[in-house]
Amino acid sequence: MAYRVFLSHNSRDRIPCERIRKEGRRIGVTVYMYEFDRRPGTNLSEKIRGEIRNSDAVIVLLTKASARSAYVHQEIGYAEGMEKPIIPVVENVIRESDLAMLKGREFIQYDADHPQEALLQLLPYLDGLRAAKAYKAGASLVVLVGLVVWLLVELFSVDRKPGSAPGPQETAENLRALPGIIDRSKKEKR
Repeated sequence: MAYRVFLSHNSRDRIPCERIRKEGRRIGVTVYMYEFDRRPGTNLSEKIRGEIRNSDAVIVLLTKASARSAYVHQEIGYAEGMEKPIIPVVENVIRESDLAMLKGREFIQYDADHPQEALLQLLPYLDGLRAAKAYKAGASLVVLVGLVVWLLVELFSVDRKPGSAPGPQETAENLRALPGIIDRSKKEKR
């Protein structure tokens, strides 16, 4: 299960964005950039909204170029409305008044002359978000398997009152019998 991030940016910032995309891929994070998803004839606004909706989080690279972009601010607003985690990466020349909807949020400082410093903060954070999603998915699977085992135990426990739990001996006997029941079922289908 991949961790997907939408990268809100201005196309003039393509070089640092491609670096974020490349480094994200290295740690198992898929970073979406519209430049790599050309679909002639597709409504651009619908495509962008769909990608934000399908993302786990949104990175906003706020630079001199993107701070004045209506699209970037609309993407931030849409991500807010979708309650997506927003990770601002803000160029050191941006004034507080240019933060708009990002005002009051913690952000990663970005220096165009030393972009590696921002990556050193961003990548571990993204990796942590990815790991948390994977853990949550794994925990859900454990719960599901537990429910299936419980259901199987309930189904194969015939000499009990409805709703009462089987004892350890009864559970062990039913689970040992399960492979034989499955084998007989396969033979009957042939």
